[in-house]
Amino acid sequence: MRWRVGNKYKNKKIIVDGVEFASHREAARYRELVLLQRAGKITDLELQKKYELIPAQYEELPTGEYYKRGEKRGQPKTERVCVELAVNYVADFVYKKDGATVVEDSKGCRDTASAGYKVFVIKRKLMLHKYGLKIQEV
Repeated sequence: MRWRVGNKYKNKKIIVDGVEFASHREAARYRELVLLQRAGKITDLELQKKYELIPAQYEELPTGEYYKRGEKRGQPKTERVCVELAVNYVADFVYKKDGATVVEDSKGCRDTASAGYKVFVIKRKLMLHKYGLKIQEV
């Protein structure tokens, strides 16, 4: 049996201007965007911006203890417990162009059958629904 070592798509992390990127493609796009920002074509360049698509879900669950004093005497104590973590999308790049917000994601391999790409498609749809932002794949 052979075990896969490293990244599925053989991407190699690279550091540019003290920032670590997941691939050479993403680093190259960063360099392009920095030049565009210096030229005044885009503004407010942000890297790895996080968007919350679905908030965490909590429930009040009994602790097994009961209140001994006060108005709640005899009632069960509860604690707030996270039962589902938040669903987030982390954009590779976000910037403003002609006053509009642009969200970009660097995609080297668009294997539409892969589970990772299917999750990305769902997050892309949630971004459009919740924030009204279309993700541009570059």
